[in-house]
Amino acid sequence: MTPKTRKAADKNSLGPPVVCGLTPSTRRVFSRALAIANESGDAYVGSDHLLLGLLATDGTVATTLLEEIGLNPKRLAVVAREAWDKAVHPHNETDQAR
Repeated sequence: MTPKTRKAADKNSLGPPVVCGLTPSTRRVFSRALAIANESGDAYVGSDHLLLGLLATDGTVATTLLEEIGLNPKRLAVVAREAWDKAVHPHNETDQAR
């Protein structure tokens, strides 16, 4: 783990007491995933929502690691969301083309 990653990990382990075994940053990821699911009209939070929530949440160990290997989490979030929208709602492209 690099110093930057360690700093992010340390930052994410501080703050309010851990609720249900989740760090504050993990709770933010779950909250974002729930919002994405709600925005999509889904009645559940799946791994797809979690991935999108993780990529959209700044300051997590995961986003810091992605940045350290030269990837842009925000750009990945956009690309993942576009691919997800096409996979989940393939008829939208056809409907819009008409």
